[in-house]
Amino acid sequence: MRDTNGKIIGIVGFAEDITERKQAENVLHQYKHIVSSSTDMLALLDKQYTYLAANKAYCDAFNLISEELIGNTVTNVFGEEFFNTVIKPNANRCMRGEEVNYRNWFDFPAYKRRYMDITYYPYYNEDYKIMGFVVNGRNITVRRQAEEALLKSEEKMSSIFRVAPTGIGVVKDRVIIEVNPRICEITGYSKNELLGKNARVLYPTKEEYENVGTEIYRQIAESGTGTVETRWLKKNGSILNILLSSTPINIDNYSTGITFTALDITERKQAKKELTKLSTAVKQSPSVILITNTKGDLEYVNPKLQ
Repeated sequence: MRDTNGKIIGIVGFAEDITERKQAENVLHQYKHIVSSSTDMLALLDKQYTYLAANKAYCDAFNLISEELIGNTVTNVFGEEFFNTVIKPNANRCMRGEEVNYRNWFDFPAYKRRYMDITYYPYYNEDYKIMGFVVNGRNITVRRQAEEALLKSEEKMSSIFRVAPTGIGVVKDRVIIEVNPRICEITGYSKNELLGKNARVLYPTKEEYENVGTEIYRQIAESGTGTVETRWLKKNGSILNILLSSTPINIDNYSTGITFTALDITERKQAKKELTKLSTAVKQSPSVILITNTKGDLEYVNPKLQ
């Protein structure tokens, strides 16, 4: 303050509370730090598909600095064909008020080909009018490659599963959850007739069903796999001799399921039975029976000759 002669006679001070402004500036600084340091590719675009802002990860992907990217268009950055076929249809949905998520392969100058998980969010002004959209791009190439490798592996296993000459299936808590065509051929049941059914349906007696379960799980606990010879009951009521082998999908957790193979040995058992009968008849024959090779050397004589 000055008097009429211009001499300073005092000081007037004004104090303004800027606490909220400082807090807002701190929050804004934190957000900027999060955006700039994020490994996700983040960008803001207007309704003409022109870049208004982009973080470091986004710029690095194109070997550009922020000043080179801002003001540029998506068409210039990605090319007209990719923009029209992939980006524009999804961006237009977003600018109609929809949050859009999609996945696609992208070619970046810095990283070459990458599989990206892309999300577009509408960008609103203070009047809640859509002014553009926000892009969030996440690199999921490794996950995609793992998924493709798993899919190929599953396709191979599925092919083996379908054409295997041995019956193959999966049970969980002894409920059938998968079978291959050979199981259906052996038992006479369709796949739909077996899935969801307890394996008890395949056994002629409750006792055999329980004994197989007890023995299989005992062997699995000891050695990781179990094999038993048992009998199955076909849909038409006839009996099959089955060589059953089982192993857990997860050795540490049987509840995830048990994979089993079923080999129909009915004919083999019958042939062995007939061979035993024939052998017994030869041995007990009152006649002398001998077998020679083409040179006349004796290879077998029955007890009568001895």
